Order: sequence, then C-alpha cells, then structure tokens
Amino acid sequence: MVTVGVEDEAASHAARMRAGVLALVVGTAIFGGKFLAWRLTGSAAVLSDALESIINVVAAGGLIYSLVVSARPADETHPYGHGKVEFFSAGVEGACITGASLAILWASVSALMRGPHVENIDIGVLVLVATSLLNAALGWYLVRVGRRCHSLALIADGRHVLTDVTTSAGVVAGLVAVRLTGLDVLDPLVAIGVAINILVTGWRLVREAVGGLMDEADLPHLDLMIVALEAERATEWIDVHTLRGWRSGRVQHVDLHLTVPRYLDVERAHVFDEQIGRMVSRATGLPTETIVHFDPCRPRHCPDCRVVPCPVRTAAFEAREPLTLQHAVRPGMGKLEPLPVSDAKVDAFVALGSNLGDRAAHLRSALEALAATPGIELGAVSSFFETDPIGPLPQGPYLNAALQLRTTLAPRALLERLLAIEITAGRVRGKERNAPRTLDLDLLLFDALQLDEPGLTLPHPRLHERGFVLEPLAEIAADVVHPTLGLRIAELAARVRDPRAVRRLA
Repeated sequence: MVTVGVEDEAASHAARMRAGVLALVVGTAIFGGKFLAWRLTGSAAVLSDALESIINVVAAGGLIYSLVVSARPADETHPYGHGKVEFFSAGVEGACITGASLAILWASVSALMRGPHVENIDIGVLVLVATSLLNAALGWYLVRVGRRCHSLALIADGRHVLTDVTTSAGVVAGLVAVRLTGLDVLDPLVAIGVAINILVTGWRLVREAVGGLMDEADLPHLDLMIVALEAERATEWIDVHTLRGWRSGRVQHVDLHLTVPRYLDVERAHVFDEQIGRMVSRATGLPTETIVHFDPCRPRHCPDCRVVPCPVRTAAFEAREPLTLQHAVRPGMGKLEPLPVSDAKVDAFVALGSNLGDRAAHLRSALEALAATPGIELGAVSSFFETDPIGPLPQGPYLNAALQLRTTLAPRALLERLLAIEITAGRVRGKERNAPRTLDLDLLLFDALQLDEPGLTLPHPRLHERGFVLEPLAEIAADVVHPTLGLRIAELAARVRDPRAVRRLA
C-alpha cells in the first residue's frame, strides 16, 4: 500500500478549523440580525429565513466537531482514519435543513390561514440585505476552503449558507412586493416557496452524505486516474481491472488489480506500486492511499502484451487496448486458468561450483534440491571438473559442473531458488566476489532470453570469459548459441580452453 499526500496536513487542518470557527461566529451574528428583522416586521417569510439561520448555527457547531474528529490519525479501532465523520456531519446538516423547511411550511400555512400582517417593511429589508451580503461572503469562503482542503463538511456548510442567501433574496423580493402592492398575503406565499427550496437543498445534502457513507464510486475521479495510468503506462502493465475508490474525509482510498508478466520480481512490483500511488494522487489532487493487487498474466493476455522478449509467450502481440474507465472498473476473470505446462517449460542452464568441505557432496545436494523443486525437471548433467581458484589466496581448487533443466519458473523465481539452495548449503556472501564458498550456483542461460535487471543479467555477463564454466557447459550444450554473441558454446569454450586450469575428473 502506498500513501501519498498532496499538501501539508497540519496547515490544511488549521485552515479548515479557521473556516469552521468563522462559520459559527458569523452564523450566530446573522441569526441575530434576522431574528431582529422578524420582530420588527412580523413577516412569516422573514421568520422562515431566521429559522434556517438557526440551522446554520447548529450546523457550524457540528462542523467544528467533525473537523476535530476527522483530523485524528488512524488507530487500531479506526484503521482507515476518522474522515467519514464529515459525511455524517453533512448528513445531519441535511436532515436539520429538511426539518427546518417543514417547520417553515407549517408556520407559513398557519399565517396564511389566520391572515398575515406585515409592518416596518423598509427596516426589515435593510437588515436582510446586510445579512445576505455577509452570508454570501461566508458561503463563498467556506466552499473555497473546502475545495482546497478536500473537506466535504466545509463544502456542504458553504453550500447551505449560499442557499440561505438565495432564501433571503426571495424573502426580500416578497417584502418589496408587499410594500408595492399592499397585499400581505404575498408574504406567507413567498415563505412557502422558500421552504420548498430549502427542502430540496436538504435532500441533496442527505443524498450526498449517504452516498459517501455507502462508499459510492466517485466516477469523475476514477476517470482522471485511468487517464493518468494510460498516459504513463509501462510496458509491463498488461491490464487494469476491478478499479475501486472511496473517500474517508479528505483521504481517497483506491485499490485496483494490475496484470503483469507472471515472472515479474517483487522488487519491480514494489516500484510499480509506488509509481501508481503517486500518479493517482497527482491526477485527482487528493491525499491517497493506494493498494495495487498484482495478477499474473495468462496465455490469453499474450495478444495484448507488448513485453519483448518474453520467455513464456504463447501468441504473437497484436494490439494493446487503451485503458478506459468502463474497462477498468469491470471485475476480474475469477479463478486463473491453469497454465499450459508443455508450452510454458523453458530450457535453462546452471553452473555449479564448490571449494569448501565435501565439494562433491555439495554439488550432489544441489542437484537433489533442484530435482525436488516444483516446476523444475532435471536434464543433462556434465562431468565434474576440478579448476584452479580465481580470487584471493590461499584457497583450494574448485569442483565445477553444468546442469541443463526444464522449468516453468520465471527467471527471477529460478534465481531466488538457486540462492536459497546456496544458503542451505552454508554459503555466506561477503564483499569479496571470489571468496571461497561451499556452494556457488549461477544462472547462465534462460532459453534465448536477454535480460538486464538489478541482480539478474541474462546471459550471464561473464559466461564467455570463464573456462571453468564453458568446459562443463560445452559437454552438455555444445551447439547452444549464445543469445548475445551469436556463437556456439563449443566455440566459446575453445577460445579460452586451458587443460591445466580446468581438469575433467573421472
């Protein structure tokens, strides 16, 4: 899993808290102004506007609480953090808004039935205009900070405040209409219209909060991720599927399945994991926790795979389909189909050597360990050759041999198996390359594969220089051609042959 942040968390939290406190202070002042306007006018519409402002104050208090909780780091009981409390806060605010709209409807209908009466309209309009301007500035600020800091709670509160501005504008228009026409009945009718508008806003907030709590897919952000993955797609990224993403506060959690060559080593996979995490975060602009599941390729992927050369390819490359959102969000293919064993087996050649302890026993133990390894079938084994040591003296002569095997293992997996057998035989690797050792196993050739990766180069980079390797190898693979030099093993052995340094044993 890779976690990537796009900005300083402490600074972002401080900005969110300042916005929350400002929303509480300004919201309280605005409610006081609107309540005063209602007392002066007796307007049902102004009362509806004031009731909504009470919700603003309550919501601002809930906002501050949610911001404090969401900033807490992940712990044992909340391994994904506390960010989802912001969805809960937005949902509570939406429910409060919905309740306020129903209360406004009740008050407006009651005023309409008993006969409305409005007075001091001019003063009421002035107070509402002043509070509306202040509300507009507050709402714009909250949405701006919420988007910059990726806080749903701030964005929801800012939208609510801006809705309050729209409400106030409608109330002002109603009061002006009453002032011009003298029809007091317009006042509760405007209040009913305001209540319906507030009800719609509350429903939208509740819907968005429920979607977040239910881990609803954020399709626009997922699409941005796919565009970024396709733009920087590595050759080994054969396919992407089961892409999923959800939010916990301002942190985005993403997981996807990436199909790669089945012989890809763990180190390379880890590099891809980190690379994809950074790409996803850059594409969406959100702090991101990304989990990449690596799926091994199967023969059905060969026509879409651009990896060349490939030791397990069963079909020629045809065309690679571009990554799309529709393609990436599809589920995987379920259980992997079995590999075609006959097609997947590859010829490989290994050099064996020992100059400590019972040399012959070490070589025979290595052969037994390889024969017992799943995915490996032993082939020809050369005679044993005694060779002069290369490296610091004093050390005794080596016993060397070469082995042909058939394997379904990937090159890296085969190499790791060879290293494990060396360790079992007591091999200790030090800084000196040519130090004495109980067992030395070198992967010389893997079919005709040419590979240059950290810790693994094929063919072996010093194969053509070493008589103690070439003599036993020529005994079992004289006509095999060196993939890079284009010469037969027998020809290479003849070039460096020295019977005094490399002696065949009975």
